[in-house]
Amino acid sequence: MTEGIRIRAGTRRAAIRISRTGSLLALLAAVLVGPACQMSYVARVDSVVNNPAGGGVPGSAGSPAPARAAGANVQTASASVGGGDGTIESYTIRNRNAGTTDESLRYREAVGYIRTALSTRGWFEASIPSQADIVIEVDYGLDEPRTRVEERVVPIYANSGGGVRYEERIFTRPDGTVEIRSVPVYDPPGTQLVGEQLILVPITTYEKYLRITATDNLRNGSSPQQLWSVTVTNEDESNDLRRYLPILVSAAIDHLGQSNGQTTVRLTDNSEDVAFIRGSR
Repeated sequence: MTEGIRIRAGTRRAAIRISRTGSLLALLAAVLVGPACQMSYVARVDSVVNNPAGGGVPGSAGSPAPARAAGANVQTASASVGGGDGTIESYTIRNRNAGTTDESLRYREAVGYIRTALSTRGWFEASIPSQADIVIEVDYGLDEPRTRVEERVVPIYANSGGGVRYEERIFTRPDGTVEIRSVPVYDPPGTQLVGEQLILVPITTYEKYLRITATDNLRNGSSPQQLWSVTVTNEDESNDLRRYLPILVSAAIDHLGQSNGQTTVRLTDNSEDVAFIRGSR
């Protein structure tokens, strides 16, 4: 068994911290407004195990991930892989992102999220990298923006009503006599739907990606064998990679060391897996 520092999987929980002042109002706002305003995400996941002989991840005991409540809606007919001769317990992480250094804040955040995800498999980071069972290679980034044109139907409104009209009103003078006067009445303007128009709207989207690859940690100088890999992508109109990194890692949790093929994972800010990964930082 490899020496190392074991990272324990924490209890996944979401906490709402409310200050003493106005705590009741804050709680009501979180309950009533929160679910309606939370963001939703769609991630595409491609996971594969490279084991020509079959029977699971080479060098892995293939122990399934610990049971937990579903934090993500996974649409797949997955085939979990297990078995093998050895036992994977420890790992070391290597940076495969050419655009960042190991000391950058973003990389350190990404690695922190990935460590938390790997802990759900019962794996821990070896204190001596050369003695780790496997090497986890990490790559992430933002692809070039893509612009497409969409047709959208927009309503056409026209002003209606409004203006000035005059009405006759009866006024009584101080001496008791009656006078009829014409006074202006101002009607507020209004709008009404008069039709629809088809317009072309340019939409720019950004694909965020995360690749987690496991290879043998060979000590004899030969070429390492890739054991498994997970690629997660999300494409929408946001280019905020830092915000999406915990989302991408959350989508990968159920696919680490698994051969599930191509799947779709749907998450929200309140999903259990997202809260678990974000809570690790």
